[in-house]
Amino acid sequence: MLPIAQRWLIVAAVTGALAVVLGAFGAHAVPSYLQSRGFDAEAIADRSDDFHIAARYHTYGALFLVGVAIVLDRQTNRALVVAAWCMLLGIVVFSGAVYAVALVPIEARSTFGMMAPIGGSLMIAAWVALAIGAVSKRE
Repeated sequence: MLPIAQRWLIVAAVTGALAVVLGAFGAHAVPSYLQSRGFDAEAIADRSDDFHIAARYHTYGALFLVGVAIVLDRQTNRALVVAAWCMLLGIVVFSGAVYAVALVPIEARSTFGMMAPIGGSLMIAAWVALAIGAVSKRE
């Protein structure tokens, strides 16, 4: 395996493992955490849904990175590397912001909520860069 592909596969594996850990945390610990903070049942359900959305997109991003690593082993070009970086940053910003929105007090939600579209835009850019990488010449 080419070194660049191997590095991105490792990043994908770590990212995927973290998505599973956080998904389990969301399923098992978030509701009781929120209940201990005084949230009512409706708020707990809404925030748990938010947390699961973050974990879902986190997982999708990890799978995207696996795919990019596989493609990078066959064809290396700048657009594919840009795609991987955009997705990794998108996971951190989008999923990180949504995880935070689910866990922070109401007063802090808007701060993190404003970051989520930036992360989503990075994820979209990753898909666009992947398409560009698919038609680009090998470096």
